Amino acid sequence: MTTELLQQVRVIDPVSGIDNITDVLIADGVIQAIAPNIPNTRPDTQIRDCRGLVLGPGLGRERTDFMRLPPEPIHQAHQKVPIVRC
Repeated sequence: MTTELLQQVRVIDPVSGIDNITDVLIADGVIQAIAPNIPNTRPDTQIRDCRGLVLGPGLGRERTDFMRLPPEPIHQAHQKVPIVRC
């Protein structure tokens, strides 16, 4: 079992309104505890000093549209800029 203790990390979750500096205990990739001060109870726990770092929910998107500007200036007002879909 891999256990990590993130100490003094800024936890931000806009959905639940959380924005605190706290400790986070993670075991096997799953958050087990979030508290102001989590004592290190296991000798094999990897302790990470996370001061100045931010932990938040994953940011993903199914599709993004980017505008690709043409290499030369557009001379006609009605000419469209191509859209690249990812």
